[in-house]
Amino acid sequence: MHRRSIRSISIRFLTLVVPFLLFSSGGKAQHTKFSDSILAIIEAMPNDTAKASYINEIYYNELWAFNLPEAYNALKLAARICREQHADTLLYRTYRSMGSFCVRANANDYAMQNTKSALELAIAMNDSVKIGSCWSAMAASFSSLGEHELSIAYYQKALPLIAKSGNIETIGRVHTFIGWAYDGVGQLDSAIRYCEMGLREREAANY
Repeated sequence: MHRRSIRSISIRFLTLVVPFLLFSSGGKAQHTKFSDSILAIIEAMPNDTAKASYINEIYYNELWAFNLPEAYNALKLAARICREQHADTLLYRTYRSMGSFCVRANANDYAMQNTKSALELAIAMNDSVKIGSCWSAMAASFSSLGEHELSIAYYQKALPLIAKSGNIETIGRVHTFIGWAYDGVGQLDSAIRYCEMGLREREAANY
């Protein structure tokens, strides 16, 4: 096996499996200490795209362990490396993760800021599915802010682009979210229609 592949497998084992085992055994402090050690190893690597990818994986570990400040810091570090390396696809993914994180943390202004950064990259890449995904994420932020009419408008804008992916489950999720947004503006018939549509699609996707 190629040396680079061995290194990749070893680091992924360290970033994904070992922290899970440490946290599962009741050691959040151990988990955090181990993640810090692994981050130091990754930072000492050559400054390439793989480095940012590994740091993204630390984000998911810290998020899983409810270590939210460290999770967001890992994403910010990954974004900086991606910008330096002009790794636009991974930078797009990192900005989307940062946006999703901020929605969970009820920091909707930051969520919108990060999603707009991802949208700029998606437009530059001329990737219609990624553009639709960003508009859908912005719609979710508007919903969190109680701006349901804007949310509906952005979901409707996103839907035909996301549909190009052919991913029935994702399309079903968007239809469900549109239903929730219609419920937010009191349009019950539309809410039920979209939620039923989403449910049928998501069931179909899993059979």
